[in-house]
Amino acid sequence: MGGSMWGFSVGRRRLLRAIGTLAVPPACFAAALAAGAGANLTGAGAPSPRVLARQDAEAEVRAALEAAVAAWSAGDFEAFANQYDEGVRGFFLDGAPLTRGFDAAALRMAYDAGLTATVSVRDADVRVFDGTAATVAYLDGSIHLPGGAGAVGGTWRYSDTRVRRDDGWKIVQYHLSELGGGR
Repeated sequence: MGGSMWGFSVGRRRLLRAIGTLAVPPACFAAALAAGAGANLTGAGAPSPRVLARQDAEAEVRAALEAAVAAWSAGDFEAFANQYDEGVRGFFLDGAPLTRGFDAAALRMAYDAGLTATVSVRDADVRVFDGTAATVAYLDGSIHLPGGAGAVGGTWRYSDTRVRRDDGWKIVQYHLSELGGGR
């Protein structure tokens, strides 16, 4: 009886032989597999310190995302701007070429001229890899442009990459685009 593992076929006996060469005795390996994907070998089913640290970091990134969107919606320029690394790059809804850097003065002028936003986050998926985090989510809401230039509303795809700095998780790269065609 064969199985597929990493894209190639191996026989059951060959697979068991390969498992036997692991540092973990096959019986422990089989017990860990039988316990399920969430099991670990630290005992009593408790998550390992590494898993707990990753979960804490994911919660911090989610909180930072929620704080950025809340600040954007509240018109809190300083709190919103504080989410970004000064070397940030990304794509925005306007379809313009890649934006490099964070132009705090231009954003301040737009807010002062009447830019407003009502935005909420949904279906955020955060993955943390040591000091880097990748997030994808949907943003729902509207952005009212200054000077009566109109509004943009709907659901948008959002992604960002954040790095851990001394003062929190900072956005170094982002992408915001129209969802189009439904979810």
